[in-house]
Amino acid sequence: MQLSRQFRALGKIAIAFAAVWGTSGGLLGFTVGPSAIGGTAISAAVTFAIAYAIGGGIAGISTALLLSLLEAGRDVAQIKPQRLVAWGVIAGVIPAALMATLGLIAGAPIARVWPLLSIAVVGALVGGLVLGSASAITRKRTPAPVFGQPGMRAWAHTPIS
Repeated sequence: MQLSRQFRALGKIAIAFAAVWGTSGGLLGFTVGPSAIGGTAISAAVTFAIAYAIGGGIAGISTALLLSLLEAGRDVAQIKPQRLVAWGVIAGVIPAALMATLGLIAGAPIARVWPLLSIAVVGALVGGLVLGSASAITRKRTPAPVFGQPGMRAWAHTPIS
C-alpha cells in the first residue's frame, strides 16, 4: 500500500509539472511556432505543447524522486514551505542541466547549449511555483493541532475567567 501511495504522489507531481509546462509550451507555440517550424498556429501550438509537457513530466518525476530520497519519512505538511520551494527550484533545473550536459558530451558547441539557461530559469520558477502551491494546499487541508501535540502552546487553550 505504501508503494502505491508513493507512485500516486509521483504521478500527481509529474502531471502538475507536465500541465504547467504543456500550457506554456502551447502558448509559446501559438505565438512564435509558425515562424519557427512552419505550418499553422494551431499545429505549432500542439507540437510545442506536447514537447514541453514531456519535458515538464521529466521535471516532475525528478522533483518527486528528489523529494522521496531526501525527505524520506516526512509528509509534505511536515516540510517547511521554503524548503519545499527550494527542492522545486533545484529539481526544475535538472532537465535543462541534463540536456546541456548531454549536448556538451556529444560535442555540441556552447552557443547551441546556451539557450538551455532560459529553460533552466523557467524550470526553476515552475518547480518552485508547483511545490509552493502543493505546500499551501496541503497546509490548508491539515487539521489544526490538538492540545498536547508538538508545536502547540499551552497558553492557547487556557480558559479565560
